[in-house]
Parts: sequence; C-alpha cells; structure tokens
Amino acid sequence: MDLSNAVDFSSADEISDLSWVDPPPSSYRFTVSLGDVVLGDENFQYVPFLQGLQQFLEHPEVFDEVLRDNRRCDGLIGDYCDGHFITDNAYFQEIPNALQLVMYYDEVETCDVLASHRGVHKLGVFYYTIANLRPALRSTHRCIQLIAVVTHPLLKKYGFGEILNPFIKDVKTLYKDGIIVVNNGHQNRFYGTVIAFLADTVAAHEIGGFNWCKFCIAQM
Repeated sequence: MDLSNAVDFSSADEISDLSWVDPPPSSYRFTVSLGDVVLGDENFQYVPFLQGLQQFLEHPEVFDEVLRDNRRCDGLIGDYCDGHFITDNAYFQEIPNALQLVMYYDEVETCDVLASHRGVHKLGVFYYTIANLRPALRSTHRCIQLIAVVTHPLLKKYGFGEILNPFIKDVKTLYKDGIIVVNNGHQNRFYGTVIAFLADTVAAHEIGGFNWCKFCIAQM
C-alpha cells in the first residue's frame, strides 16, 4: 500500500538525514553482585538511549510530529493514545506531550537454523519506537531505533534485567528529569516512559520468566 497519500508527508522517506549515534568505545561488562567481580570479556553493545533520542527529536519533522495531537474525538480507539492506559494515567494527564515509548525484542539466528550449533551465535536485539508518531511513520525503518544487541547465551545466563539495566537507568532519567531538545534555537524539555514491550510468543515467555507455554496452563 502506498502511504504517500495517507499522511501529510509526501512520503515516509521525507524523515531523512537523521544523524547517527556512535556506540560507546567499550561495551558494558557484567559484574557479579557479590564482590563486583568482572567476568572476563563477556560484554554486549548498548547504544546510548538518551543521546540517540535527543538527536532524533532534534530533527525538525520528527519534532513537529511528536507534538501532534493524534487522539480521536469520536470516542473510538485508533491508537495507544486513545486507550484508558494513557487517558487515565496521571503521568500523561500531567504531561500530555510526554513521549510514549514502545519497546520491541526479537532474536536473530546468524547461522544455519538447522545446523547442530544453532543458538550459539544467536543474537537478542532490542528496539524502540515513539508511539507519539502516527502509525504510518513510526513503523518505518527510519523511526525504529536500536537499543542493544547481545548474544542469546549471555542473555540466558544473566537475564533481561542485567542486559536492560543501562536502558532502564536512562528511562528513569527521562521520566523524572527529561531531556533538552533544541528546535529553532529554543530549548524544549521532553519527558516520557515506556508504555509497551512487544515480543513474539517465545520471547514473551523469556521476558515474563515462564518455563512453559502460557496457552497450555491458561486459567479461564
């Protein structure tokens, strides 16, 4: 479907010339809570969230889109902003333009999925997008931002909490203190938080800590 006539942009590709955020020179290393022992070279790559979000919002077209009021006026639900989770939430009532972050997690098998060593080089990849953007725009590649990449064996060993710890710290900063975004020479403070975490069934089981199929033990 051609979205060029469905949105105000002549095409979704008009959100262009987005700047890059270089990952830190050294990736995060894991430590054990007892004794703070550094575990060799076990590491993963984390893209600085706040810096990347700031640069993304400083793009003029993204800035304007995020400040749009996409709520429906006919009582129907057409997006996240129309649901009670947003409309009845004290945080979003106090800060109507707060950023609504949607996270997504998926796994990528870099080797032959039928090979005997499958899973050894599997990667876990975390992304986010901003729900304040219209669906036709936030689903484009340019609006989907990378958070972190980690090998699946390392993720299984330490868990989602350890892997996402740098991101969670950044989200807490965004939630409480916000970030400054410069637009047309004016400083604007943006706040926000995560409103949804999306994943397929297998990944959702891992994130939720389930060791079984949630459909098989569902209580009606």
